Amino acid sequence: MSRYRKIHCLIWNDDKFPFLSDKAQLVFFHLLTTPLSNQLGCFKAGLASLSEEKRCSVEGYREGFQELIKEGFIKYDERHLVVYINNFIKYNPPESPNVVKSWAITFNELPKSQLKLLCYQSLKAVLQGYGEGFHKAFTEAFGKGLLKGIPNQEQEQEQEQEQDNILSAPSPEPDDPPKKSKSRFDEFWAEYPKKINPKKSLEIWKRKRLDERADELIEDVRHRKKNHKRWLEGFIPDPTTYLNQERWQDEIEISNGGDYEQRNRNISQTRGGLTDRQKVNAALSDLNDTSWARARGPGEGNIYDGSIEID
Repeated sequence: MSRYRKIHCLIWNDDKFPFLSDKAQLVFFHLLTTPLSNQLGCFKAGLASLSEEKRCSVEGYREGFQELIKEGFIKYDERHLVVYINNFIKYNPPESPNVVKSWAITFNELPKSQLKLLCYQSLKAVLQGYGEGFHKAFTEAFGKGLLKGIPNQEQEQEQEQEQDNILSAPSPEPDDPPKKSKSRFDEFWAEYPKKINPKKSLEIWKRKRLDERADELIEDVRHRKKNHKRWLEGFIPDPTTYLNQERWQDEIEISNGGDYEQRNRNISQTRGGLTDRQKVNAALSDLNDTSWARARGPGEGNIYDGSIEID
Protein backbone atom coordinates (compact mmCIF):
# COMPACT_ATOMS: atom_id res chain seq x y z
CA MET A 1 0.00 0.00 0.00
CA SER A 2 1.35 3.42 -0.96
CA ARG A 3 1.22 5.92 1.88
CA TYR A 4 0.13 9.00 -0.05
CA ARG A 5 -2.64 9.96 -2.48
CA LYS A 6 -2.90 12.86 -4.93
CA ILE A 7 -6.11 14.88 -5.04
CA HIS A 8 -6.33 17.46 -7.81
CA CYS A 9 -7.35 20.94 -6.62
CA LEU A 10 -9.64 21.29 -9.64
CA ILE A 11 -11.92 18.65 -8.15
CA TRP A 12 -13.93 21.63 -6.91
CA ASN A 13 -14.41 22.76 -10.52
CA ASP A 14 -15.92 19.39 -11.44
CA ASP A 15 -19.49 19.49 -12.74
CA LYS A 16 -20.62 16.90 -10.17
CA PHE A 17 -18.36 16.65 -7.12
CA PRO A 18 -19.13 20.08 -5.55
CA PHE A 19 -22.83 19.25 -5.71
CA LEU A 20 -22.61 15.95 -3.84
CA SER A 21 -23.91 15.83 -0.30
CA ASP A 22 -21.41 16.46 2.48
CA LYS A 23 -21.77 12.81 3.46
CA ALA A 24 -20.88 11.57 -0.05
CA GLN A 25 -17.89 13.92 -0.30
CA LEU A 26 -16.56 12.72 3.04
CA VAL A 27 -17.01 9.06 2.06
CA PHE A 28 -15.15 9.72 -1.19
CA PHE A 29 -12.17 11.26 0.60
CA HIS A 30 -12.24 8.36 3.03
CA LEU A 31 -12.10 5.83 0.18
CA LEU A 32 -9.10 7.65 -1.26
CA THR A 33 -7.18 7.64 2.01
CA THR A 34 -8.25 4.51 3.88
CA PRO A 35 -5.41 2.09 4.74
CA LEU A 36 -7.58 -0.60 3.15
CA SER A 37 -6.99 0.99 -0.28
CA ASN A 38 -3.93 0.61 -2.49
CA GLN A 39 -1.95 2.26 -5.28
CA LEU A 40 -4.35 0.91 -7.95
CA GLY A 41 -7.57 2.47 -6.66
CA CYS A 42 -9.13 -1.02 -6.74
CA PHE A 43 -9.22 -2.88 -3.44
CA LYS A 44 -11.17 -5.31 -1.28
CA ALA A 45 -13.25 -3.73 1.49
CA GLY A 46 -16.73 -4.29 2.87
CA LEU A 47 -19.08 -1.53 3.98
CA ALA A 48 -18.97 -2.79 7.54
CA SER A 49 -15.20 -2.46 7.84
CA LEU A 50 -15.20 0.90 6.04
CA SER A 51 -17.90 2.37 8.27
CA GLU A 52 -16.23 0.99 11.37
CA GLU A 53 -12.96 2.65 10.41
CA LYS A 54 -14.86 5.89 9.72
CA ARG A 55 -16.53 5.59 13.17
CA CYS A 56 -20.04 5.85 11.79
CA SER A 57 -23.04 3.59 11.30
CA VAL A 58 -23.18 1.23 8.34
CA GLU A 59 -26.46 2.84 7.28
CA GLY A 60 -24.97 6.32 7.31
CA TYR A 61 -21.88 5.23 5.38
CA ARG A 62 -23.98 3.31 2.88
CA GLU A 63 -26.00 6.44 2.11
CA GLY A 64 -22.95 8.40 0.98
CA PHE A 65 -21.48 5.30 -0.71
CA GLN A 66 -24.60 4.71 -2.81
CA GLU A 67 -24.64 8.36 -3.88
CA LEU A 68 -21.07 7.99 -5.19
CA ILE A 69 -22.11 4.92 -7.17
CA LYS A 70 -25.12 6.70 -8.59
CA GLU A 71 -23.07 9.70 -9.70
CA GLY A 72 -20.36 7.53 -11.27
CA PHE A 73 -17.44 8.17 -8.92
CA ILE A 74 -17.00 4.56 -7.83
CA LYS A 75 -18.07 1.02 -8.68
CA TYR A 76 -18.67 -1.80 -6.21
CA ASP A 77 -18.75 -5.57 -6.57
CA GLU A 78 -20.95 -6.57 -3.66
CA ARG A 79 -20.26 -10.29 -4.03
CA HIS A 80 -16.45 -10.00 -3.96
CA LEU A 81 -16.40 -6.82 -1.81
CA VAL A 82 -14.27 -4.96 -4.36
CA VAL A 83 -14.26 -1.15 -4.54
CA TYR A 84 -13.10 0.55 -7.74
CA ILE A 85 -12.49 4.32 -7.80
CA ASN A 86 -12.99 5.73 -11.27
CA ASN A 87 -10.02 7.70 -12.69
CA PHE A 88 -7.92 7.01 -9.59
CA ILE A 89 -4.82 5.99 -11.54
CA LYS A 90 -5.18 9.01 -13.83
CA TYR A 91 -4.44 11.31 -10.91
CA ASN A 92 -1.97 8.93 -9.24
CA PRO A 93 0.24 7.89 -12.19
CA PRO A 94 3.50 5.94 -11.77
CA GLU A 95 6.66 7.90 -11.07
CA SER A 96 9.00 5.24 -12.46
CA PRO A 97 9.04 1.79 -14.15
CA ASN A 98 9.70 0.23 -10.74
CA VAL A 99 6.34 1.51 -9.57
CA VAL A 100 4.71 -0.18 -12.58
CA LYS A 101 6.39 -3.46 -11.62
CA SER A 102 5.06 -3.16 -8.06
CA TRP A 103 1.50 -2.90 -9.43
CA ALA A 104 1.57 -6.61 -10.27
CA ILE A 105 1.93 -7.69 -6.63
CA THR A 106 -1.11 -5.66 -5.57
CA PHE A 107 -3.09 -6.67 -8.65
CA ASN A 108 -2.48 -10.37 -8.07
CA GLU A 109 -4.03 -10.14 -4.59
CA LEU A 110 -7.36 -8.80 -5.89
CA PRO A 111 -10.36 -11.18 -6.00
CA LYS A 112 -11.47 -12.46 -9.41
CA SER A 113 -14.02 -9.74 -9.93
CA GLN A 114 -15.08 -8.10 -13.17
CA LEU A 115 -13.72 -4.91 -11.65
CA LYS A 116 -10.27 -6.48 -11.80
CA LEU A 117 -10.49 -6.42 -15.61
CA LEU A 118 -11.55 -2.78 -15.48
CA CYS A 119 -8.58 -2.05 -13.25
CA TYR A 120 -6.20 -3.78 -15.68
CA GLN A 121 -7.54 -1.74 -18.59
CA SER A 122 -7.13 1.55 -16.73
CA LEU A 123 -3.54 0.70 -15.73
CA LYS A 124 -2.65 -0.11 -19.32
CA ALA A 125 -4.35 3.01 -20.68
CA VAL A 126 -2.62 5.44 -18.31
CA LEU A 127 0.79 4.47 -19.72
CA GLN A 128 -0.01 5.87 -23.16
CA GLY A 129 2.56 8.53 -23.90
CA TYR A 130 5.08 7.13 -21.42
CA GLY A 131 8.53 5.92 -22.43
CA GLU A 132 9.60 2.45 -23.51
CA GLY A 133 10.86 1.63 -20.01
CA PHE A 134 7.37 1.96 -18.54
CA HIS A 135 5.79 -0.25 -21.22
CA LYS A 136 8.50 -2.88 -20.84
CA ALA A 137 7.97 -2.94 -17.07
CA PHE A 138 4.21 -3.38 -17.58
CA THR A 139 4.70 -6.26 -20.03
CA GLU A 140 7.12 -8.02 -17.70
CA ALA A 141 4.93 -7.50 -14.63
CA PHE A 142 1.61 -8.51 -16.18
CA GLY A 143 2.66 -11.76 -17.84
CA LYS A 144 0.37 -14.53 -18.97
CA GLY A 145 0.34 -16.14 -15.56
CA LEU A 146 -0.93 -13.00 -13.91
CA LEU A 147 -3.68 -12.50 -16.44
CA LYS A 148 -5.31 -15.77 -15.41
CA GLY A 149 -7.04 -13.87 -12.66
CA ILE A 150 -8.88 -11.64 -15.12
CA PRO A 151 -12.25 -12.81 -16.48
CA ASN A 152 -12.13 -12.98 -20.28
CA GLN A 153 -14.81 -12.69 -22.95
CA GLU A 154 -15.46 -16.43 -22.98
CA GLN A 155 -16.42 -16.29 -19.32
CA GLU A 156 -18.85 -13.40 -19.68
CA GLN A 157 -21.95 -15.58 -20.14
CA GLU A 158 -21.05 -17.67 -17.11
CA GLN A 159 -20.70 -14.51 -15.05
CA GLU A 160 -23.93 -12.76 -16.05
CA GLN A 161 -25.48 -13.69 -12.71
CA GLU A 162 -22.41 -12.37 -10.92
CA GLN A 163 -22.57 -9.06 -12.76
CA ASP A 164 -26.05 -8.47 -11.36
CA ASN A 165 -24.38 -7.98 -8.00
CA ILE A 166 -21.96 -5.37 -9.28
CA LEU A 167 -23.32 -1.95 -8.46
CA SER A 168 -22.04 0.52 -11.00
CA ALA A 169 -23.00 3.58 -12.98
CA PRO A 170 -21.47 5.33 -16.01
CA SER A 171 -18.40 7.25 -15.02
CA PRO A 172 -18.45 11.00 -15.58
CA GLU A 173 -14.98 10.58 -17.02
CA PRO A 174 -14.54 7.05 -18.50
CA ASP A 175 -11.36 5.10 -17.91
CA ASP A 176 -11.17 4.07 -21.56
CA PRO A 177 -8.11 5.41 -23.37
CA PRO A 178 -8.75 9.08 -24.10
CA LYS A 179 -8.99 10.27 -27.66
CA LYS A 180 -5.71 11.58 -28.90
CA SER A 181 -5.52 15.34 -28.87
CA LYS A 182 -2.70 17.53 -30.07
CA SER A 183 -0.28 18.26 -27.26
CA ARG A 184 1.00 21.79 -26.84
CA PHE A 185 4.49 20.45 -26.31
CA ASP A 186 5.28 21.24 -29.97
CA GLU A 187 4.58 24.93 -29.32
CA PHE A 188 6.87 24.89 -26.29
CA TRP A 189 9.60 23.03 -28.20
CA ALA A 190 9.49 25.48 -31.10
CA GLU A 191 10.04 28.34 -28.64
CA TYR A 192 12.72 26.75 -26.43
CA PRO A 193 16.21 27.77 -27.63
CA LYS A 194 18.08 24.58 -26.69
CA LYS A 195 17.03 21.55 -28.75
CA ILE A 196 18.30 18.59 -26.71
CA ASN A 197 16.59 15.28 -25.87
CA PRO A 198 13.07 15.97 -27.22
CA LYS A 199 11.79 12.46 -26.44
CA LYS A 200 12.63 12.67 -22.74
CA SER A 201 11.31 16.23 -22.61
CA LEU A 202 7.98 15.06 -24.04
CA GLU A 203 7.77 12.29 -21.42
CA ILE A 204 8.25 14.82 -18.62
CA TRP A 205 5.74 17.18 -20.25
CA LYS A 206 3.07 14.47 -20.32
CA ARG A 207 3.87 13.11 -16.86
CA LYS A 208 3.52 16.56 -15.31
CA ARG A 209 0.43 17.33 -17.46
CA LEU A 210 1.95 20.61 -18.61
CA ASP A 211 -0.59 21.19 -21.38
CA GLU A 212 -2.62 22.87 -18.64
CA ARG A 213 0.23 25.36 -18.07
CA ALA A 214 1.49 25.66 -21.64
CA ASP A 215 0.74 29.39 -21.98
CA GLU A 216 2.63 30.14 -18.77
CA LEU A 217 5.71 28.15 -19.85
CA ILE A 218 5.82 29.51 -23.39
CA GLU A 219 5.56 33.10 -22.15
CA ASP A 220 8.28 32.45 -19.56
CA VAL A 221 10.66 31.09 -22.21
CA ARG A 222 10.06 34.10 -24.44
CA HIS A 223 10.72 36.48 -21.55
CA ARG A 224 13.90 34.71 -20.48
CA LYS A 225 15.29 34.68 -24.02
CA LYS A 226 15.05 38.46 -24.11
CA ASN A 227 15.86 39.45 -20.55
CA HIS A 228 17.38 36.71 -18.37
CA LYS A 229 21.09 37.47 -17.96
CA ARG A 230 22.20 33.86 -17.64
CA TRP A 231 20.29 32.78 -20.72
CA LEU A 232 21.68 35.67 -22.75
CA GLU A 233 25.18 34.66 -21.69
CA GLY A 234 24.53 31.17 -23.05
CA PHE A 235 23.82 29.37 -19.78
CA ILE A 236 20.51 27.82 -20.83
CA PRO A 237 19.38 24.66 -18.98
CA ASP A 238 18.52 21.55 -20.96
CA PRO A 239 14.77 21.39 -21.63
CA THR A 240 14.52 18.26 -19.47
CA THR A 241 16.04 20.18 -16.56
CA TYR A 242 13.80 23.19 -17.18
CA LEU A 243 10.67 21.02 -17.13
CA ASN A 244 11.58 18.51 -14.45
CA GLN A 245 12.82 21.12 -11.97
CA GLU A 246 10.06 23.60 -12.88
CA ARG A 247 12.57 26.32 -13.67
CA TRP A 248 9.84 28.66 -14.89
CA GLN A 249 9.31 29.45 -11.23
CA ASP A 250 12.90 30.70 -10.84
CA GLU A 251 13.53 34.42 -10.52
CA ILE A 252 14.61 36.16 -13.72
CA GLU A 253 17.91 38.02 -13.33
CA ILE A 254 17.62 41.16 -15.45
CA SER A 255 20.90 42.42 -16.87
CA ASN A 256 22.19 45.91 -15.91
CA GLY A 257 22.09 46.67 -19.59
CA GLY A 258 18.38 45.81 -19.84
CA ASP A 259 17.26 43.90 -22.88
CA TYR A 260 20.46 42.47 -24.40
CA GLU A 261 18.92 42.13 -27.84
CA GLN A 262 17.87 45.77 -27.85
CA ARG A 263 21.29 46.81 -26.48
CA ASN A 264 23.07 44.97 -29.27
CA ARG A 265 20.85 46.60 -31.89
CA ASN A 266 21.53 50.05 -30.44
CA ILE A 267 25.32 49.46 -30.38
CA SER A 268 25.29 48.18 -33.95
CA GLN A 269 23.36 51.21 -35.19
CA THR A 270 25.58 53.65 -33.27
CA ARG A 271 28.84 52.19 -34.56
CA GLY A 272 27.72 52.04 -38.15
CA GLY A 273 29.33 55.45 -38.94
CA LEU A 274 32.56 55.03 -36.90
CA THR A 275 36.03 54.62 -38.36
CA ASP A 276 37.83 51.32 -37.89
CA ARG A 277 40.02 52.87 -35.18
CA GLN A 278 36.98 54.18 -33.30
CA LYS A 279 35.27 50.80 -33.54
CA VAL A 280 38.31 49.06 -31.98
CA ASN A 281 38.41 51.58 -29.13
CA ALA A 282 34.68 51.08 -28.54
CA ALA A 283 35.13 47.30 -28.48
CA LEU A 284 37.88 47.59 -25.90
CA SER A 285 35.65 49.84 -23.85
CA ASP A 286 33.03 47.09 -23.79
CA LEU A 287 35.45 44.84 -22.00
CA ASN A 288 35.38 47.24 -19.08
CA ASP A 289 31.59 46.95 -18.75
CA THR A 290 30.94 44.92 -15.59
CA SER A 291 27.67 43.67 -16.97
CA TRP A 292 29.57 41.83 -19.69
CA ALA A 293 32.85 40.64 -18.10
CA ARG A 294 34.34 40.05 -14.65
CA ALA A 295 37.96 39.88 -13.47
CA ARG A 296 39.42 36.41 -13.46
CA GLY A 297 42.92 37.19 -12.15
CA PRO A 298 44.15 37.57 -8.56
CA GLY A 299 43.55 41.33 -8.56
CA GLU A 300 40.25 43.15 -8.43
CA GLY A 301 38.67 45.13 -11.23
CA ASN A 302 37.92 44.08 -14.79
CA ILE A 303 39.72 42.18 -17.51
CA TYR A 304 40.32 45.52 -19.21
CA ASP A 305 40.77 48.72 -17.19
CA GLY A 306 40.31 51.25 -20.03
CA SER A 307 43.90 52.44 -19.96
CA ILE A 308 44.70 51.35 -23.52
CA GLU A 309 43.65 53.39 -26.50
CA ILE A 310 44.65 52.95 -30.12
CA ASP A 311 45.56 56.12 -32.03
